[in-house]
Amino acid sequence: MSFPEGSLIIGDGPEVYYVQNGTRRWVPDPLTLQAVDPRSWGAVQRVPQADLLAVPAGVPLPALNDGSLSICPGGPSYFARGGQFHLVPDAETLASLPRDHVASTLTDDFVLLKAAIGDPLPSVTDTSASVAAIDAYIRSLAPLPYEPDSDTPGPLVKRPGVTEVDGVDVEVTEQRVRMSRQVSDFVEISPIPDVMYAGSAVAGVSVPGGALAPIALTRAPGQITVTTDLTLPAVRSQSKRLERPDLPSYVDALNELLDELKPTDSAAAMSYRLEKINTLEQGMVSFGLNLKGSGWNVDAKASLNGNLTHSTVFGMFSQAYYQVAFTPEGSPPQFFADDVTLDEVKAYAGPNNPPCYLSSVTYGRMVILLVDGEASSLEIKAALSGAWTAAVSGAASLSAEYKNTLARSSVTAVVIGGSSGAAGDIIEDPANNLLGWVKKQLTITADLPVTPIQYTVRYMAAPHHLVKVSRTTDPVRIVDANVYGGREAAWSGAVGEGPGCGPVGTGLRMNRGDDVTVTATGSIWAGWVFIGRNGPEGLDGPPKPWYPLPDGDGVRGSMLIGGFDNTNWFPVGGGRRFTVPAEREDGELWFRLNDDNMTNGNGRFDINVSLRRRMPVINAAG
Repeated sequence: MSFPEGSLIIGDGPEVYYVQNGTRRWVPDPLTLQAVDPRSWGAVQRVPQADLLAVPAGVPLPALNDGSLSICPGGPSYFARGGQFHLVPDAETLASLPRDHVASTLTDDFVLLKAAIGDPLPSVTDTSASVAAIDAYIRSLAPLPYEPDSDTPGPLVKRPGVTEVDGVDVEVTEQRVRMSRQVSDFVEISPIPDVMYAGSAVAGVSVPGGALAPIALTRAPGQITVTTDLTLPAVRSQSKRLERPDLPSYVDALNELLDELKPTDSAAAMSYRLEKINTLEQGMVSFGLNLKGSGWNVDAKASLNGNLTHSTVFGMFSQAYYQVAFTPEGSPPQFFADDVTLDEVKAYAGPNNPPCYLSSVTYGRMVILLVDGEASSLEIKAALSGAWTAAVSGAASLSAEYKNTLARSSVTAVVIGGSSGAAGDIIEDPANNLLGWVKKQLTITADLPVTPIQYTVRYMAAPHHLVKVSRTTDPVRIVDANVYGGREAAWSGAVGEGPGCGPVGTGLRMNRGDDVTVTATGSIWAGWVFIGRNGPEGLDGPPKPWYPLPDGDGVRGSMLIGGFDNTNWFPVGGGRRFTVPAEREDGELWFRLNDDNMTNGNGRFDINVSLRRRMPVINAAG
């Protein structure tokens, strides 16, 4: 089947294509889509996947994401900034631009995208000596150090004596684990108003801890761009120039942009994540929360495993309403006014303290819960997930099973931008009150407006990489909890996306009647350009028919699944407890992603498996 010239089409996947000269050309981002056709998503036609694949693939269209560089062989080059393409005036300026996102493209594309072409970039040869000296100094400063994500286990240590659980003497084996996690999307609990805005200049040394320190120097002009899903079906954005970026001018410009966009629909960008934790600090490190204040009146490092019949779950539920991004002007990008001197910059920046700026701030509402219950972490996760789903769907009540779990739990909550502030609320009678409380907190009113919930930071030095920092903690987890004289086996490992990744065997052989507990944390990107990262629960919507597990209750694409002997797959998600059926006698437990290709993305799920052939259930383990 052929499609008319200039059609915008989409098949079963998230990729949008532009039909030109008998080929389909990938549209790399929403800004480019809007430049091709002002109707944006309203102009996209869904077609059968087979018909789409029958059209030969062509060269992708140029990207309008900030920092994208499009080079036309033998012709001009364009740099994307502030939602526009800017002609690069000369070879010296081209050499100074970042090459993180560079692509070869066609000269005629900029006729097609002429509506998105802005003014040419200034030449770096026209830069004043003072600006050039400041830029050279900033470039000379090394970025902040960080390390790869890792879990480094210490030695296994048995608790002295035995612990009685439900009248049964249990031997407990513990292990201290040093966790290190990279953070580049910072989640803010108690934002500092004077510095929490897109474009804010901050000292690099203040970024790891989250207590951002402003650089109080006069700024050079820049642009802010607001993008929101609240104007669906078309994702829209608007930009405005700030002559002197500071908080008052930012607030005025943001209010004007929001008034122009007139967002009216319900928030589309909803997400949640739940993990079992052993200390509060572990939850904050895992979720990328800034550590300058916990808000739960709990010692962040204290063990939460004192009661073996209890487990503790950390949950984060969010709705993103709009995002504001900042783009500096100039060649090279200039952050400080012409009258700012090098000595003034050195007063705020130096070795181990590179100057940075907030490149984006996401506004919305976030609810963070700390739940301790006389139930497994899987049961608590299911109850919290049920409460969130019911709240956003408008359901009147929770199921009896979920209410029973919550009735045996204590719930402490912090609402970012809500009524509690950072101090935290104790939810009395959570079985009957949690659902209504969440609904109330997610309602945006004049008294409870949206607030900054997440931000990214970039270096002022070209090529303006995202700032990544490492945060560490060393919780003690229960590895084994055996009936005195009993037996237990455990396995820990990872399943991920990327080169060389595939199904993983645990080496644990299951026998009928064995009780197996699986917990999983982490996130992956499955290689879909228009879809972000997902947790072990997978992506929204059903999987593809050719995936290892194509259907079933709770089955999703890119979720974690388990199997016996590298087949007989079943859903796992963020965790699962099950009894091995008789037909799987002497089968080995395996894990993989519910995806036909595990090599074209990145990230991993960290998995803990506990195999028990006895009672009682130890909820604190894992």
